[in-house]
Amino acid sequence: MGSEEIGSGIEGPMFSVLIPAYNVAEYLGECLESVLKQSYVDWEAVVIDDGSTDSTGQICDRFAKKDIRFKVFHQKNQGISVTRNRLIELSKGAYIIFLDSDDYWIEKDLLQAVYNEIIKNKVEIVAWWAKLLDNETKQVQNCQNCIPVTPEILRGEEFVRQMTKNGLCRWWSFLYAFERTLWNQCHIAYKEGRVICEDAEVLYQVLLKAERICALESYFYCYRIGREASLTGQFRYSKLRDMMEVSALNIQNVRHMDISNALKEDLCGNFAYMYMESAPQVFGLGKKERKDGVRMMLSYKWIVDYYKDFGSLKNRMKIIAYKIFGVRISLWLIYICQRIMGY
Repeated sequence: MGSEEIGSGIEGPMFSVLIPAYNVAEYLGECLESVLKQSYVDWEAVVIDDGSTDSTGQICDRFAKKDIRFKVFHQKNQGISVTRNRLIELSKGAYIIFLDSDDYWIEKDLLQAVYNEIIKNKVEIVAWWAKLLDNETKQVQNCQNCIPVTPEILRGEEFVRQMTKNGLCRWWSFLYAFERTLWNQCHIAYKEGRVICEDAEVLYQVLLKAERICALESYFYCYRIGREASLTGQFRYSKLRDMMEVSALNIQNVRHMDISNALKEDLCGNFAYMYMESAPQVFGLGKKERKDGVRMMLSYKWIVDYYKDFGSLKNRMKIIAYKIFGVRISLWLIYICQRIMGY
């Protein structure tokens, strides 16, 4: 079965691998090589050099010369969200897969495994697991990220329910292959200016829209953590702002969705967790940013009402602290505990 049959009239390769790249010369070669070595061959890799100031652009061009399936574009720095939106527009595959340029695929048979599931089960989304690579210690740990462990094909609502019912799940779009038709039907885009949590704003909406999702019980993706130069490796005002703002916007959106009350509660609880993780870090900012951060933190304090303990003693203690001390003092106490005890 060709990609034009699977993709409802879309002409192009089966898979479009979408790779935004900015100042990742140290890691980009490993990332692109992991795509190049795939045993399944019907793919394109669309790479955008987002105004890099190191040799990222040259590395992209070298791979484009090596294999015509690499489609490379260069632009002035626009940020991750604008770049991802443009990657989607430029790509032509029946299914789209995101890959961060400082990460890589572990197995050469990832695309083949995804293709097999699509052909066998006619699914719109295929998910897989990740290994987390600590960039400092080089230690590796497995991460299923709450992706359901089941041989069944699940509707989007059930898939998300199983993801969120036991606590925090991270909204990482690079752990999924999305049917382009489904993505387009969602009529969503990454918000310009986001420096973090851009996935959290988009992914849950796409998952909920799907009728057929399956999960591969394999650790196909290597996610590099602890890299200070990455957007997720630094605590700064813009990062905390995005985490709190996305938390608030998602909760407001979920409250008006036509889904079960139980799923609304779990989703809102997960998004409230984003606020609870980010808000205490406001106290670690510089004097001027701390003042603005505290004001922002208090403007979103209503999010605390959606926070759930998910059976965790630590979370339950936080909720008790909020009720006794109020939001500002309790978040300051959490920050102190995190600094002193790693709590």
